[in-house]
Amino acid sequence: MKLYAFPTDNDRARIHSLIQLNACGRISRMRADIAITQIMDKYGISALRVNDYTIKVGEPIKTIMGSFQVTHIKTSRTAHGDRCPDCGGKPGYLEGDAEITAGCQNCGAVFKFSYKEEVN
Repeated sequence: MKLYAFPTDNDRARIHSLIQLNACGRISRMRADIAITQIMDKYGISALRVNDYTIKVGEPIKTIMGSFQVTHIKTSRTAHGDRCPDCGGKPGYLEGDAEITAGCQNCGAVFKFSYKEEVN
């Protein structure tokens, strides 16, 4: 059994920066996913809590073009409405199924939406 070191503060900050850079549109999601997966593989982990969100490594997507890394981001921060809770900007990317995770293009914050269900 191989023992791995605990993720350093520096690597946690690198993951956070990669997610912010993707949210701001400075790097592609694919590039961020590859770099995040490499950092997490270094420690032999498939999930990591960074600041107020959790990153999980998903199954790679396999196509005729090759294999592509996938990460899933789930956050506990909630925006009440369609604007960033930090700076009020519109979200730059959306992802998710049951829960929509968003990233702000202005400041790189990661958050989820909270919508009230309409009762008929």
